[in-house]
Amino acid sequence: MRYWLRYYEKSRLEPRTGEQFELGLKGEHLNGTVNWHAAVFRITDQNRSVTDFDNPGFSVAEGEVESEGFELEITGQPLPRWDVSAGYAYTQTEYVNDPTQEGRAFSTDSPEHDLKLWTRYHFSDNPDEGWRVGAGLNYVSSIYAEARGTRWEQDGYTILSSLIGYRFNRHLDFALTGNNLTDKKYFETLRANTRNNYYGEPRNFMLTMRYQY
Repeated sequence: MRYWLRYYEKSRLEPRTGEQFELGLKGEHLNGTVNWHAAVFRITDQNRSVTDFDNPGFSVAEGEVESEGFELEITGQPLPRWDVSAGYAYTQTEYVNDPTQEGRAFSTDSPEHDLKLWTRYHFSDNPDEGWRVGAGLNYVSSIYAEARGTRWEQDGYTILSSLIGYRFNRHLDFALTGNNLTDKKYFETLRANTRNNYYGEPRNFMLTMRYQY
């Protein structure tokens, strides 16, 4: 028992520490019909514990890593009955103090670019009744995972979605939503060849009815 305790003492991970900085701005224009916000961030992590892909079931402290990037989002109504929203996120991760991996990407399963666009049009001037249609896309850049000299890569992909709905009155509304219309096959998460590799949802449709008093 005494020998086991000495081995455990030498093998435990160092405490994790870090700092996070974030700065954001937001604005409103054209009497509130256009709104936007922007933010930049920087996160520094020391001794972060992650799964050791070369030895499943074990964890390692990854030295010092840094994540930084920015986010932009704008929503508005360029014309009556026409709603538009767009968002973009850029994220870069890097080992900044590691004896073997300094300068390399740290979170390789986090996409560097993430772009979202959505538009919706109402056919009636009365917001409590009438038809509406919508369409959107989400572009995600490539990700990858490496273990034991082998690399698994997920190419960048685009997911398309759509919506058609009808509101009878201020109480009752129906909507049909379609997701991944092209039935794109992709990994939503990629963690090498051991576990936690999950496919994204295939093409699917959802019909909803909403009633409110």
